[in-house]
Formats: sequence, C-alpha cells, structure tokens
Amino acid sequence: MLIIGRLRCMLTSKMGVGRRSVFSGGRVEFRGEESLGSSPALVFDYTVERQNNRTYYLHAIYLGGGSKYTFPGYKGRIWVNKSTLQILRLERHTSDIEDSFPITYASTIIDYKQVGLGDGTSFVLPVYADLVSCSESEGKECAHNILHYENYRKFRATTRIVTEGSTSH
Repeated sequence: MLIIGRLRCMLTSKMGVGRRSVFSGGRVEFRGEESLGSSPALVFDYTVERQNNRTYYLHAIYLGGGSKYTFPGYKGRIWVNKSTLQILRLERHTSDIEDSFPITYASTIIDYKQVGLGDGTSFVLPVYADLVSCSESEGKECAHNILHYENYRKFRATTRIVTEGSTSH
C-alpha cells in the first residue's frame, strides 16, 4: 500500500526554491493581467521539463517500509501583484511523471498575502494551500489536503559565540 499526499513544496514568502525551479531551466510566458480577489495581478504561465527539474519532488512512502522519490515535469501559473510585484498565488500541476512511480498526478495551489506580525513588521506568507496527489495503483484514489495558515509568530534571538581563550562579559 502507498501513502499518498506526501508532497513537498518548498516555497518561502518570495517563492524561494520555487522561483529557482521555475526561472532556471523553465519556460515562462506572460499571460496578461487579471484581478485575483481585489488585487490587480500580472499572470505568468510556466513549464519545467522533467530533465530540468532539480528542486520540486514527489515522495511516495510504502506502508511495508521504504520510499521512492521523483522529480517530475510540471507546469502552472503565477499571479504577481501588479503594483508591489509580490506573489499572490502559485499553481503547479505535474505534467510528466516517470511511469514506474506510484503517484500519477499531483497539484499545488498556494495563496499568499501580506501578513502583519505582532512587532509591527509584515511579510508575504502563505495563507492557504490546496494539495492533491493521485495514485492509479490504489484505484485512482486521490488525497486532497486543504491547509489554512494563520497565527504566524516571529522568532528573534541574539547569540554570542564564546571560544576558548576569549573573555565573556
């Protein structure tokens, strides 16, 4: 048996790894302008071929032990705020998964917003995600996970490294 839905999408508030995987080795095309909610947005379509994908992967875990990884081809769409150029939404759908891999399809939709933190700062962070992964070997079952991110906290620390022979104050 296969546990599906173990989809790792490594994104930071400014698309982090996702940005490198889309804009390195991928094709990006400006689609036009549209509104996403109340925000005017620039919309881009993108495609990353399987042989060029080095960052986005699927992870299948078997109940009897063991697991398997693959780096699929994928395509999607990115919405960027027209005035601030901050990401609003990222959609990604697999388009080319090796035949022997147990997950046959996966999709990710992540919505981002400017989130205020308690110290008066704010960051663009994910607020909603919709993740789907499907396995034909399990009778075409799909796992569907909806995530709502809220109550963000900011952690800050000050450190001091003291080595032998240095004086501490």
